[in-house]
Amino acid sequence: MPRRALSLVLESILMLVVATAFAGGLRENLSAGPWLPIAFGSGLLCAWILLRGDALLIALGIGITLGRMQLGAPLLDASIVGSATVLQAAIVIAALRVYRVDPRFTRPRELFIHVGASLLGGLVRAAAENMTAASFYGAAHSGQVLSFVLVSQTVGVMVGLPAVTTLASAGWLARLRTSDRKAWGTVALSVLASAITAYVFSMRGIGVEHMRVVAFTVIPLLMWIALRGGDGMGVLASAFVIGIAAYNTALDRGPYALLGVPQSLFLVQTFGGAIGIAAILIHTLELGRRNAQRALQQREARLQRVLQASNDGMWEWDAALDRVDINERAARMIDLPDGVTSFPTDRSLRFVHTEDRARVTAAVDDHTAGRTAGFEVELRVARPDAEWLWVLCRGRIAQRSPDGMPLIVSGTLTDIQERKSADAERGAIEARRLQSQKLESLGLLAGGVAHDFNNILTGVLGHADLAREEIRDGSIARAHIDRVIEGARGAAELTRQMLAYAGHGRVESRLIDLSQLVAEMGHLLQVSISRRNRLRYQFAPALPPVEGDPAQLRQVVMNLILNAAEALDHAGGTIVMQLSARELGVADLSSAWLADASESLRPGLYVTLEVRDEGVGMDEGTLARIFDPFFSTKFTGRGLGLAAVLGIVHAHHGAVQVDSAPGHGTTFRVHFPAQAMPVANTNEGGSPSRWVLSGAVLVVDDETPVRNLASAMLRRMGATPMAVCSGAEALQVFETHGEQIRLAIVDTTMPGMDGPATVAALRARRPGLAIVMMSGWHEPRWDPSPQTRPDAFLPKPFDLVSLADATRTALDARPPKDSTTSPEPVAPPRTNG
Repeated sequence: MPRRALSLVLESILMLVVATAFAGGLRENLSAGPWLPIAFGSGLLCAWILLRGDALLIALGIGITLGRMQLGAPLLDASIVGSATVLQAAIVIAALRVYRVDPRFTRPRELFIHVGASLLGGLVRAAAENMTAASFYGAAHSGQVLSFVLVSQTVGVMVGLPAVTTLASAGWLARLRTSDRKAWGTVALSVLASAITAYVFSMRGIGVEHMRVVAFTVIPLLMWIALRGGDGMGVLASAFVIGIAAYNTALDRGPYALLGVPQSLFLVQTFGGAIGIAAILIHTLELGRRNAQRALQQREARLQRVLQASNDGMWEWDAALDRVDINERAARMIDLPDGVTSFPTDRSLRFVHTEDRARVTAAVDDHTAGRTAGFEVELRVARPDAEWLWVLCRGRIAQRSPDGMPLIVSGTLTDIQERKSADAERGAIEARRLQSQKLESLGLLAGGVAHDFNNILTGVLGHADLAREEIRDGSIARAHIDRVIEGARGAAELTRQMLAYAGHGRVESRLIDLSQLVAEMGHLLQVSISRRNRLRYQFAPALPPVEGDPAQLRQVVMNLILNAAEALDHAGGTIVMQLSARELGVADLSSAWLADASESLRPGLYVTLEVRDEGVGMDEGTLARIFDPFFSTKFTGRGLGLAAVLGIVHAHHGAVQVDSAPGHGTTFRVHFPAQAMPVANTNEGGSPSRWVLSGAVLVVDDETPVRNLASAMLRRMGATPMAVCSGAEALQVFETHGEQIRLAIVDTTMPGMDGPATVAALRARRPGLAIVMMSGWHEPRWDPSPQTRPDAFLPKPFDLVSLADATRTALDARPPKDSTTSPEPVAPPRTNG
């Protein structure tokens, strides 16, 4: 047999025995005969079934029937009473379950349901007892059975059931096991009340006047227990007192015994019913209050946890008291002494930054006037450390007077300092990004202008150079031509600055010792500035080299020194130039100009060129525009200046940082990536000698002046030019005259097929073809593949010497297979150039 089934059988047998004893055995020992003033047995049995399950109802009915048969009742009458008892228990239990009544009765509604169910169940039991009254109670008492049994059963179930459930409560027993003083004090008071009741109701021959002892001692104790005991102790104590009184009265003892049966029993029922209902009602109300208080405390604790988790402070303004109350978290946010959580209303704005007070007042006024459902404003409050803390203040009117005036306004304070700092940082990053985009756009514009200008200058400078060669020395015309060439070269220098600003300057990469480079410029730098200004050098020893173009790095140094000298104005002062090596991290590089646009800025070792002056300094507006082209605080027409510096540094994969403030001077820091290799000694060569070029040369450029100039210069050198305006035409000419073409000069940027694509196509047809690539931009980074890499590079604008130098370099890189023969001159193809 399964364990659960065995347990059910054993429990049913126990229920059968107990029900039989209650129905028969106990009554035989009462001097009052079959009368039972308070039927606590019915309450106990109902509670048992409620706690253990409905399967015990069968054992209950059989036990009551057998008990009645022991008292001499016929089988039919005993069965009627047994069935009525089962129905009584079923009604009470069903009512408690259907209406989800807590057996501890925490709300008055539950108490009323329980009393009603007990009364209805008692009425069913009383009706059954009345039907069998003649055979069981005797004809003399049949008229009193209905009312007597009704009260006995109702009070017994009403008081007995919660007493049993309280006694079985694990929470109540747990309080006793933990030595709860309050619980043990309640037990002591219950024992005292039971002892007094037992003493009064155990005496014989006393009158009703002795009930005053009970009224002034026991009943107040029971009320106190019901109020303070909790967990149903008041109901349990009342059940003991009622049981003691009923049992002794049924034995003809106590204050009511002299009145005789049934009046004494009716008085006990009245006493027990009144005490039971009062105890349960007080217990219910008190327990309901405690539950509400506990729920309130839990909500307050939950609110505190939420506030702590959200890092919020609370505040409340009371119009009647004209004070503001805050919690500890809010007190820590503002400048309040320890322990102070309240202050007068007129002090509220003293904690707010003066620039934010108007916004706070406007937001509160809008809400007070009913224009907004609440107010929410960001403001700064004073901190104990003399700083300002950004907070988000939210508030809403919680209570208004009958005339609509606010009485209580409640709200919160949220620390948003980190968010504000993050917003400021994002704003700075966005400003740098926009500045980078602006400078990049200007760089594209400057680069495009420089490219087109270089094409124009190529024709001017080249043709002027050719014309100069046709004029004898000492001629006035030649002097004028020299001035034209000088002006064209100055314009070419301007385009190089524009390309440097755009980051497209041609970098002749070599390893450079910045200390040596600056030292060599010392005299030039000193004579370039006012005599009132002093140059002071601070060079760290054994600096690593940097990789770059010496001419462009000299331009950087010169522009920075001239800028510092202008900042000193006429007052004079000291300019400090410092060279050092330092490790730069991501945070250091993130504040650099064009840091977002440079993909080559990597943390590591940098050589830093620092130029400091004692000048007037710059405000934020000026500092934001110092690298804009042609911007100057002096006068117009100053040139590119610092803009060229930024472009050169960018082309050298470096970074620029500027620190300045009005009245505190300016510091420029230029960082160049350090190189681990030692500086090699290099000697710059002299001018190449003029040489004679023979054979056909293919010239490919989309600009007509450039094609014409290159053709004229090639004819001057003895070559036969074949000029075309596109890569497609170059391939057509090469298909026809490919064997006679000795060299190809190709422009880098052309519409359609560009320079590298044209070179690749020509090399596909003749891998050994010598090629010169020319461009008005900087020298591109060539593809390592030999198919697209040219043999020489010719920057625009160029003169006759530059063209000769480039062609010789290209031909030397690819000597002909048979150097004893030269290609025969051929007639140039007819082109649109």
